[in-house]
Formats: sequence, structure tokens, C-alpha cells
Amino acid sequence: MADIVLDTDGLADFLAQYFGPANRGVGRFMESEWLSHRAAQEINRIVDFFRLDDWAKDHVIASTFAFMEIARKWDQLIQGRFRPYQLRALLNDPDEWFFIASVDTSLIEFFYQLPATVMMEGGNAEKLEWTDAVHVATALSRNEPGLPHCRLRTRDTRIVRIELVANDCV
Repeated sequence: MADIVLDTDGLADFLAQYFGPANRGVGRFMESEWLSHRAAQEINRIVDFFRLDDWAKDHVIASTFAFMEIARKWDQLIQGRFRPYQLRALLNDPDEWFFIASVDTSLIEFFYQLPATVMMEGGNAEKLEWTDAVHVATALSRNEPGLPHCRLRTRDTRIVRIELVANDCV
């Protein structure tokens, strides 16, 4: 079992479902525009384990940076699917299965592991944007030796080409 880190687009869809059909985790998360079928399954697995087991350890994770990106692109990402006061309530009192990861100096060692450029199909090299690197570093920071790697919900073609996380992208 493993945590799942949501990138900004994934977090926006997750929040829309959280405040809508998934009813704050009482209902089911579903595949949607920015949540793959596998990501929705992982989220539901984590929520279910917390309902059944006080010792559940896996979390749905978003970085503080992902929330800042959502605030900056509110209309584009949220599209009226929930209200700011709902987000404020979640930030003030998140569910026990939802973890808001800090973006701080603890991520530096993980940033150093990331390539500056990523080789794309066709042999073109593209720069890894620092905003995407935050999501990858957050996921890497959740990995523990001997345990399955943290999953990373992304559709970003540069991120899925990073060898360290390629097999963990959902």
C-alpha cells in the first residue's frame, strides 16, 4: 500500500468531487477529467482503510504549493464546482486521511535527485519546471525503504518521463 500525491490539476478534481459527489469521502471518488481510474481507486482504498482501521497509514496528499496554484488559477481550475469557504473549512480541519504537505527545506534533498531536463519521445529534451518538481519531490519524500513507492497523480508528460517516478504515476 502507498500514499498518493495529487498534482494541482488532480487536486482541483479531487476537491470538486470531495465537496460534490464523494460527499467528503463518504461517497466514492470516480474517474474524471484530471483523476485517472487508478488514482480514484487509490483514493477510495485509502479512505476505506481509514474507515475500517484506526491504524491506517496511507494518505491522500497535496502540497501547500498545489493549493497556492489553485488559488492563483481559481476560475480556470475550479470552474464553479465548489466555493472558497468550503476549501477554507478543509484547510482548517482536514480529514485524517488527507495530508497537506509542507514545501520547506526538507524537500531540498529530493529536488537534487531530479533532472533539470527530461528526454521526451522523439529525442527532444524539455526542462523540468520547478512547479512540477515540487509535486515530484513531495512524492519522493513520502517513500520509505522497503515499502511500496508513493503514487503520483499526474498527466504531465515531463513528469511521467522521470525515471525515479515513472512507474508510480497514476
